[in-house]
Amino acid sequence: MERYRKHIYCDWDFFTALTSKQDGEASCLDNSFNIDDELASDIRNLLLCSDVKLYLNISKDFFYNFLDEAEKKSKVERDALDNLVINMEYKRHNSALHLHFNASKVQFNESIIDTDKLNALFFSCESKEVCSEAMRNYGIIVFCAENINDFKYLTFDQGVALQKAETSNWSKCLGGHDVVPCNSLVIIDNYILNDADSIDENLPKIFDSLIPKSLYKKLHFQVTIFATLCNDRGTPYNSETRLKRIKEILSELRQNITFEVSIIKCSKDKFHDRTIFTNNLFIGCGGGFDLFKRGKSKKTTTVCVLHPFLNNHTKWSRKAYSDILYDARDVYNKTTLFDEERMNESFPSFARGERINRLFDLS
Repeated sequence: MERYRKHIYCDWDFFTALTSKQDGEASCLDNSFNIDDELASDIRNLLLCSDVKLYLNISKDFFYNFLDEAEKKSKVERDALDNLVINMEYKRHNSALHLHFNASKVQFNESIIDTDKLNALFFSCESKEVCSEAMRNYGIIVFCAENINDFKYLTFDQGVALQKAETSNWSKCLGGHDVVPCNSLVIIDNYILNDADSIDENLPKIFDSLIPKSLYKKLHFQVTIFATLCNDRGTPYNSETRLKRIKEILSELRQNITFEVSIIKCSKDKFHDRTIFTNNLFIGCGGGFDLFKRGKSKKTTTVCVLHPFLNNHTKWSRKAYSDILYDARDVYNKTTLFDEERMNESFPSFARGERINRLFDLS
């Protein structure tokens, strides 16, 4: 099974400007890019790494004509182009870089709904107004050449260490930056739905920290929660009541967003770690996401929050994201919707709600 590779749609001018230069040098192809060196290095490494499928808005003919024309350019430009071509050609022939030619620019309109583009990253030469509107409407990240340095916050990694009985909450643990654009969210935690009081204390702040304030009206935000839905003695909880409360919390927090919510009952041996992932974030907490009670931590634990594809300092996170995504999809695909006529809460595996999440539409 091929490991998950993030889809990236990149404008050709953006790509050549970033990948044709070395760290610390001005771009030989586009000197209008006044980009922070560390951010430029992070983006360049991402565009040329083996963990993505890269779509450039050019045709194959254009690309090979570009290579032919390189011989006519100045030595400085040729050196930059050689560096670019060596990277592309070497990786492409060794099947490390999944390179695709997409002859037309991506249109940031409702045509991208229900496509794999809602899980993609974008690097665009459109105006910052166009890019900002796309992020607000569709919960996607669109790196904009015009204000590229504003996106440096996306390369963060954030860690929080909590001691038992320490006063805190999920807003503090997941905060410190803007809500990272997304349109889907998955929570994996065997015990997150066991206690009704913990649901009310923990989930609202988690959702408020991770879900955008608004989305395009035709785009539904999708939430899926994996949990055992039973206590240590195997006594089941009422899944319908849990699902109803989750929907109430979401509608109270984001009145302008339509949600598609599902909960997946699974056995304890399916997942050990407690994880949240969105289209663009990977979050882990050893103590679980039912962590806080009356504003204090119930355990000594740590929380890790990062963007698994943009952070080049923790490359293990890309594999971790991929592994948990595939495992969760496998459990998700094997569950069936709860049927009142032939099932009861003691069934070992079932789904409540819409049972739809675009994060599991892998290609």
